[in-house]
This record gives sequence, structure tokens and C-alpha cells, in this order.
Amino acid sequence: MMFCLHIIANSFTSSLATEEDGFSGYVADRADPEDFIHALVVQQNEKSAPLLDTILNRLPLWACIPDMHNITNEVITEIWEHPCPAYARLREKIKAKAQDISKSQIQIPIDSSYEVPIDTTKEIIRW
Repeated sequence: MMFCLHIIANSFTSSLATEEDGFSGYVADRADPEDFIHALVVQQNEKSAPLLDTILNRLPLWACIPDMHNITNEVITEIWEHPCPAYARLREKIKAKAQDISKSQIQIPIDSSYEVPIDTTKEIIRW
């Protein structure tokens, strides 16, 4: 039985590796959790809202996920940055945490005295 599962897994990963941008079996080829979260949040519908709510409620219960804090913060940030009627209840639940996250992010103020450098590549300079 175990041998059959191994053969199926190998044939699956090898078939994906032959496809353009397919999974080759290496960890580096896997998508990041942030990619899945972003793809789920941008749908902004009644089907994605319960999935995001489940992620927010169930993920903290798992102790074996090393990047759990960052993943949870990514879900909160994405929900907060994509407001829609489907996420209204979720936004109420995460409002305090989303505001804390936005305060902790580095924001560079735009200075109006900043001057754009002049392009001097067309000038002929002689030494």
C-alpha cells in the first residue's frame, strides 16, 4: 500500500514538473501561504468570508506551524485592505488588531522638498 502511494505521489509531481511553471517536488517551488491568502481575499464574496474566518479561528490552535503569527497577520492585513460587504463581520472582529498592525508598519512620509534628480546621462562630460 505504501509503495503504491509513493508511486502515485512521484507520478503526480513528475507530471507537474513537466508542465510550465509546475511543481517540481522541491520545497522552493511551492507557493507561499501569502499567495493563497491574497487569492482568497481578492474574491470578496460570501464563499471566501467563511474560509477566512476559519483561518483566523482555527490557525492559532495549531502549535506546529512555525510562521503562524505572520500568516495570521497577513490574513488580517489583507481583509483590512480589501473592504467589501462580505467581509463586514470579519472587519469588525479584527479592527483592533488591524489598527495595531498598521501602526507597527514602517511608513515613509512624503517630503515635498524632495527634488527629483536631474538626468545627466545625455550630457557630454570631458576629463
